[in-house]
Amino acid sequence: MSSAIPLACALLAAGPLLGTAPAPPPDAPPLPTLPRSVEVELKVHRDGSLAVTEAVSVPAGERMRRQVSLRLPHGDARQRVLGVRDVRIEGSGSAELTEERLGIDLGGGTSIVRYTVDGAVTGGEFPRVHWRPASGWDTDLELVRGSFAAPRIPEALDCAAGAPGAPRPCLAAQVDHAGLTRFSQRRVPAGERIELAVDLPPRTVPPNARIEPAPTLAGAFLLTPPVAWAWALFGVFLLVLAVSLGVLRRADAAARAGSVPGSAPPAELRPGQAGVLVEGRADAVDLAVTLLDLRERAPEDLRGFERLAGSAGPELPEFGSAVRADLVRHRYLHGSRPVRAGWRIVGYGVFLTVVLALTTGHAQLGLVLAAAGAALACWGLLLPPRTRRGRAAVRALRGIDPERAPLPWAVALGRPGESVEVAQLIGRLARSAGRRGRALPPAS
Repeated sequence: MSSAIPLACALLAAGPLLGTAPAPPPDAPPLPTLPRSVEVELKVHRDGSLAVTEAVSVPAGERMRRQVSLRLPHGDARQRVLGVRDVRIEGSGSAELTEERLGIDLGGGTSIVRYTVDGAVTGGEFPRVHWRPASGWDTDLELVRGSFAAPRIPEALDCAAGAPGAPRPCLAAQVDHAGLTRFSQRRVPAGERIELAVDLPPRTVPPNARIEPAPTLAGAFLLTPPVAWAWALFGVFLLVLAVSLGVLRRADAAARAGSVPGSAPPAELRPGQAGVLVEGRADAVDLAVTLLDLRERAPEDLRGFERLAGSAGPELPEFGSAVRADLVRHRYLHGSRPVRAGWRIVGYGVFLTVVLALTTGHAQLGLVLAAAGAALACWGLLLPPRTRRGRAAVRALRGIDPERAPLPWAVALGRPGESVEVAQLIGRLARSAGRRGRALPPAS
């Protein structure tokens, strides 16, 4: 009896201490009962983030490693980009997080891995949660078992296991009466994975998936927001080209029909260039006028077409090209500069397309640039040949009275002159072109 009293006192004294034994944390997942097994708890918060808790059983003396890809295919040309944060490991192990993947390295014993995933919810009004509870393990898993919880009871569940391209239904996947989604799969070989997709009621959580073009050739040519803006700007560019072309063609037609009475010939324009400027081509009359002009004035500061006219027997096509080049140089004609610039831009666009397709994507930006170059080249082909200065010169030429103009200008403007020598020169050169003179387009 006397010994029972101290024993009772000892039990009473130890009672408070026994009552303070640590209890498992309330958010701790069930622990695996088999080696090389994983227990997973998934929980979607109202902001769309996915909390992941994994309890992994690793045999003593072994290591298990996992590589979680954060770039998942989304169709043929897109990928879903996931973000992982707040990575913690309770037990023996370490983790390494990059933009491309999450690496987990666990030692012997049972370890608990916790992290939060952003970007797992797709869809708009009808959200869908995608996640791989098991993937990238370098060890065959005996059992993978898990649960999924959300603010509202899921409407549908899809669970598939197997190698990429050869999925099969999970061993078990269901939603119980309390709304908790459970799934399990036995014997998941290394390299295989489990894919889970859960459909939630409308507006349960906001979608937060980040969809980007995949680093493939098809992904490089997707219509992305920068590409859409580029095509929109290209449309504006086409509109500007069309409007400017219409305005310039009307202005050119008005210059050919109008005149400025009492005008003098433009200072930098030579009589032999009037025909090319007005009619767009050279003939024997232009050559004759050039020779007359050279006789009338001192042979100083000769231009290329004048030196060519003074040579023995110049060919008319060669002479016309020289006259046209001089008019372009003095900004009376546009020449082929817009066309050449357009084709250069096409070449730049093709080069940019290839570079972007092989590097950062958005390859359609190069196509937009090439299309803009082609549009500019077509605009240059349809552009009236005369510049603003050329149109002013045409109006001035139409206002000159041939009767009062010097002989070269009189001949250029349609009055052959009264000199027998001039008539013979024009006749001889004109016969080579099949004509004897030129008249400016009549005013209307």
